Amino acid sequence: MTQPAQADEQLRGLPLLERIQPRKHFSAIGFSRLLPHLPVTPAGSPLYENSIGFGKSMICALCSENRVLRESHIIPQFVAKWLKDTSATGYLRQAVMSNLRKEDFPKQKLLCDECETRLSRWETQFSQSIFLPYWNGKTEFAYDNWLLKFAVSLIWRSGIVQLESFRQYKPNLVHHLEHALPVWKGFLLDKVSSPEPYTHHLLFMDFVENVEGGSLPDGFHWYTLRSIDTIIPASSKEVYGYVKLPAMVFFTGIYPNRLSGWKNTRIFMRGKISASKQRVSHETFGEFYLDRVQQAERLAEMTSSRQREKIAVAIKSNPQRSVQSRSFQVFIAEQIWKRKQKKHANIG
Repeated sequence: MTQPAQADEQLRGLPLLERIQPRKHFSAIGFSRLLPHLPVTPAGSPLYENSIGFGKSMICALCSENRVLRESHIIPQFVAKWLKDTSATGYLRQAVMSNLRKEDFPKQKLLCDECETRLSRWETQFSQSIFLPYWNGKTEFAYDNWLLKFAVSLIWRSGIVQLESFRQYKPNLVHHLEHALPVWKGFLLDKVSSPEPYTHHLLFMDFVENVEGGSLPDGFHWYTLRSIDTIIPASSKEVYGYVKLPAMVFFTGIYPNRLSGWKNTRIFMRGKISASKQRVSHETFGEFYLDRVQQAERLAEMTSSRQREKIAVAIKSNPQRSVQSRSFQVFIAEQIWKRKQKKHANIG
């Protein structure tokens, strides 16, 4: 059996690609309109270097009470656990500091015990009701207000820790974020019944079979299926909230607060959401997303040869774990996509 044929055979047995119907098309467009101001942050990267330093005080960022603060995750801990459990090596590796192995995502003293518990309830519901079932093949989900609470909590935490850096980056637009944060905070504390006028969306991602009108950058599947990221992206007139989990994107309209071109992605107080019925034709988001992929790939290329050797040793020490891991599945998917692109280039 040839090497490409072996790779195809490996791919046919992958639970993700076999049980979750692959998205058939992805519109490939330019990368220029939203200019990120923080480094891309796949699995375990230092997301919060420019945060506002709540850890130096004893004021909880959510309830505003003077209390002992816990070290809080901006990206929920269950994601880190899942990435470790499904990796070939059992470790996380930062993109910005790719030569260090990590056991967990970075944490920051942000919330008191009571508020941490409040947010963790929604995290647990999301993990058990959507995140893990999606990775096990389910594509349609019923939800109650916990999903909107979870989505808002992600964007609120991202906005809080990036507020000061965003103020420096976009001083003419920071008032939009400053206006949104107390609205989200009130919703999380049950002081207001809705996070309106801001709309929150959940987009499920998957392996891409075909591309309309272009190609995908290297590392697309790795970023999409194995990376986490969070940022407040902005152009000269637009501001959005962005939190990415493996195979899932939470995207929030801040200014404008309602998104056009997003079909069957909006999160309401309750309802159903189906991965197979979603479609996004939003030029700004497409450009931004592919730009993040390219940034992640450039950072991944900075991994030293010594660290690559350590990864290889870890894989060889437990080859069965490596071959059965989700990270190996995504690696195979990347190789198959590269072969397709090379084949099309040779035909052209």
